[in-house]
Amino acid sequence: MPHTICVVDDDEMSEKMLTLILKIEKYSVISASSGKAAVELLDRNTPDLILLDIDMPEMTGLELIQILKNKTTPKRSSRYIYKFA
Repeated sequence: MPHTICVVDDDEMSEKMLTLILKIEKYSVISASSGKAAVELLDRNTPDLILLDIDMPEMTGLELIQILKNKTTPKRSSRYIYKFA
């Protein structure tokens, strides 16, 4: 079973590029275009890794991480990689 990676980026081109590259490398990919959409998506999914943009409107990547950390249990945790651009 492939590892699942979540891509969170409000820049559509970046999200599509990362998703395509990861799928080519045989990862399972889920994605969201905003922090709010990511919270909803991650309520239903627990990826192995979350790649997220820090600078997003409405909810920054750092705010998203705080929300996710408050919801995380020891059995349900992901690793984060931040994108500054």
